[in-house]
Amino acid sequence: MPGTHSKWVEVVGGKIQTFATYMTGELFALLRDHSILGRPTRQGAASGALPQELANQRWRESFERGLVAARESGPSGAMSLLFSARTLVLVGRLGAKDSLDYLSGLLIGDELRCALLARTPAETAPVALIGDPRLCERYEIALQLFGVSDVRTVPNTAVARLWRIAVAAGLV
Repeated sequence: MPGTHSKWVEVVGGKIQTFATYMTGELFALLRDHSILGRPTRQGAASGALPQELANQRWRESFERGLVAARESGPSGAMSLLFSARTLVLVGRLGAKDSLDYLSGLLIGDELRCALLARTPAETAPVALIGDPRLCERYEIALQLFGVSDVRTVPNTAVARLWRIAVAAGLV
């Protein structure tokens, strides 16, 4: 369940076997808004340096670059790579507007690297993504890059849950 605090839940036979929370979204927001890593984008937004349509065309490339870096980070993990979101901009190898997508890739990639290591080898069940469709899209891309091909997205869960609550309460 991607989100501010992503949840990884393993369900076997209708019962929760494992449950883990990753603060990936909150960490991204903190780094974006309150650290030197978000500064290039904040400064670029103030100057209008890159038209939004161009930034949108490159997001996936920058995001995947971060995913690959996290996947290949070895035992040190992505924490040792966070500052690369700034240095790559400083040396001209990453656009300022692209740095946040790269950072997103690093953080989501590290979450997946850890969460997938925790899965038991016998697990072959599909991964179900439940959450905001745009965020689920990023996680689906990430999972595929990490070799997980059986990924399903469950849309509109909030609406369905609210309907069930309303029915149970006798409101409809």
